[in-house]
Amino acid sequence: EFRTGFLNSVVGAPVPEDLAEALFNGFDTGATGRVTVQQFVCGLAVLRHGTPEEKLRLLFAVYDADRDQRLSDRDLKRFAQALGDSRGATRERAVQDALQALSAVGQSV
Repeated sequence: EFRTGFLNSVVGAPVPEDLAEALFNGFDTGATGRVTVQQFVCGLAVLRHGTPEEKLRLLFAVYDADRDQRLSDRDLKRFAQALGDSRGATRERAVQDALQALSAVGQSV
């Protein structure tokens, strides 16, 4: 299964359930509860070769946990907590790390 087996094998460590669910939702563009091979390959293509707008749309889909087409404080806190859980850090540190990573990428995001 994508959420546990695949992500854990790619990362090399257990991925927290909330983070795995968020990533899964980003690739599950049809909100069907399944990720097809085509959706997965398209998601990877966006990450690797997508325009800044395409990458932001994918990131939005990852963050929009309740899929209501808007980012609420609850969506962002849930994602930040999942990042913190995956690193053994606090939410604040996870948000700071994520913002630093985005700054380092610069124009490609």
